[in-house]
Amino acid sequence: MTRKQLSRKHITFLFSCILLATIFMWDSFDPHAWARNRISSGPNSVTISSTDSLLHATTYLNGTITNQPLAFIIRNEGLLVDASSFCAIAGCRYYSFVGNRGLTVQYGKIISFAAVNYKRGFVACQMVDMLPPAEFLHNAVYAPLNFLARAIDGSVQFNAADTSIHIAANPAAQIGDIISQTKGLADALSQSQFIVQQGSINRVNPIEMYYAGYTPDCQGNNVNTPYFLIQTPPAPEMSFVYAIPAIHYMRADEAFIIIGRTPPECSYYSYRSYLVNRYYEDASPHRKKIYASLGDTQNAFNIPAGRINTQAFNRFIVIISTADQKIATAIKGAAAQAGIPEDDIYLDIYPSEIVHFGLDEKADFLGYIHRTSLFANQQDEARYLQNPTLEILRITPENPVEPDFYPTPTLRTRGSGTTEFHLNVGMAQLRQAIIDQYGNGYEVMELQTSIWGTEWQLEGWEAIRQGANTLAEVRDTIYMLTETFALNQDDILIAYGVNHTKTNKAVYCNASFYGRTVWNGVGSITDRAYAGSAKDYLGDTTLADSFYVCKFARTAMDQTTIVIPTDAEKKYTGVDYGAPSVIGFRAYVEPATMVGCSPEEIIWDRAILFRPQNTRVKRNQEGIKPVAAELASFPNPFNSQTGIRLNVPENSKVCVHIFNLQGRLVRELWARENFAGSAALHWDSRDADNRRVSSGLYLIAVELLNLQSNEQTRLTRKILLIR
Repeated sequence: MTRKQLSRKHITFLFSCILLATIFMWDSFDPHAWARNRISSGPNSVTISSTDSLLHATTYLNGTITNQPLAFIIRNEGLLVDASSFCAIAGCRYYSFVGNRGLTVQYGKIISFAAVNYKRGFVACQMVDMLPPAEFLHNAVYAPLNFLARAIDGSVQFNAADTSIHIAANPAAQIGDIISQTKGLADALSQSQFIVQQGSINRVNPIEMYYAGYTPDCQGNNVNTPYFLIQTPPAPEMSFVYAIPAIHYMRADEAFIIIGRTPPECSYYSYRSYLVNRYYEDASPHRKKIYASLGDTQNAFNIPAGRINTQAFNRFIVIISTADQKIATAIKGAAAQAGIPEDDIYLDIYPSEIVHFGLDEKADFLGYIHRTSLFANQQDEARYLQNPTLEILRITPENPVEPDFYPTPTLRTRGSGTTEFHLNVGMAQLRQAIIDQYGNGYEVMELQTSIWGTEWQLEGWEAIRQGANTLAEVRDTIYMLTETFALNQDDILIAYGVNHTKTNKAVYCNASFYGRTVWNGVGSITDRAYAGSAKDYLGDTTLADSFYVCKFARTAMDQTTIVIPTDAEKKYTGVDYGAPSVIGFRAYVEPATMVGCSPEEIIWDRAILFRPQNTRVKRNQEGIKPVAAELASFPNPFNSQTGIRLNVPENSKVCVHIFNLQGRLVRELWARENFAGSAALHWDSRDADNRRVSSGLYLIAVELLNLQSNEQTRLTRKILLIR
């Protein structure tokens, strides 16, 4: 659009700009100038008035005029331009969200997205302020210059003097730029009648995703532990997307490829595909978040197969994620042409019995997470977090084919047969020492620990069957959770337990503080800081080396205190006084099984809340109960055998029975005249005569007689047998 085509109002405005300065520039990398709602090039500035009038600017790409005018509108915070037209000029791929609710932009390996009217978007999974927010106007999505500049790793400037927009774009990253073998693999697949599209992998902050409004919670983020998300373009036949690009929907004959090098030496890494959410016809809204893992991971214990060693790090790998044997075979053949040994190729099988494939709005939405933790070298860590040595490919047959599905893989078995129960006495001594040290002048509230908890209750496949949100669980760990509490200004919370890495039940473990409402993790300690932490309570003994103690408080009590801030800025980086909170415990990968340990073989981590007695806050106001015996079962439902975990805090007479729902005794499972501590039991779904019982609901009943207080207690839990 030329200046002659502008209205008198806009000509007057532009003429005023020229009088005040020769050229006023919008530099999209200056958020402070945007926030002041003005075009600035020094001491002179002009405030821009918001208008819905559609204007057009001449465009330049890397200094050359394009002869493609770009529509824009003016807002107080800056310009919004037609995002689709911008992408055509700059050489990006553009996809609108279905219903024009937002936009996705891909420039090489940089994938960006933003929703209409949202204050924040994401470029390569990094949060960006939208100045101003994107809008849907004139049958198109309009996006701000600062977002688009980041999306092309360049700059976008508006020249008010001649109504021109200058785009400077660095060359887009191509397939093979990071890992040279990727180019050969992609070329071989293209020659075999496959469409190859590159994706990206980037570090993500789950709290920022929630804060910006793109996820319903913070996923129970593992504090101070990096997550990487895989982002991909949609299938070739699609020109729009249903959701953000970190969520995929795929044809049954497609595959994703991760190719590159594993991380530098660290305590743990893994790669895992997920079912993020599912469509339910009768639900409102129809989509329900599940975020459940689709099987076991590829991790530092099975890359290569066997025990963890230096070969697992900086190692070349190719991971094929698919349900279809045909495309996997074709990819392996193309890899051979590219000189990639089959020994370097690993399969991540999408179970066809579980996943609803397709490209329509009722298909399952899928995702992929790469985890790492506790790098051996900080410089290696910084380099990897900035640029993970991986490339992502989406592979689609040029002509759809009938898939030949892989059988659903068998999951690795939890449990090695070794336990931590020899440390029961030490655990009791540690508990008493903690109470003795902090109990004077404080109300002592011992928080009950459960396995999994509400959101972490189920493993992936069972969670999908039940439609339960598992917060992106992974089978490489066991999750433990305290009951809900609140941490007030002068409270002290002590978490303690066995250092599971010392008993070879884990290679990495931690304790994290969460806001229970949105599952935002705000403070954490890992096993690297466990060493020596129990010596103040158990003395400088060998026994103390097997345990840990950590403090959570609002102010630092000493150098080891994990300080929990309030959420003053409302960015979910803290938890306010009185807000529901929990402590979550993780123990990653038992070396003997290459999967998370069995909950029946470890002593569960615990926590005690100490509250000044003069605060006059009743424990029942927060639902915190006095210390009590605990009963749990896992798995539940089950199809042949379930584990039963019993914690008895004080010496008691104990009897464990199984009843059916008619109240008839099925079997006496276990009995002790004098017992305290943890017990791991099993029920093999047989009755007292060793006959298999039928499917249905059963009741575990535990009768306790406290030998000190003579108090009687009965614990029950329903379990479901499905044959």
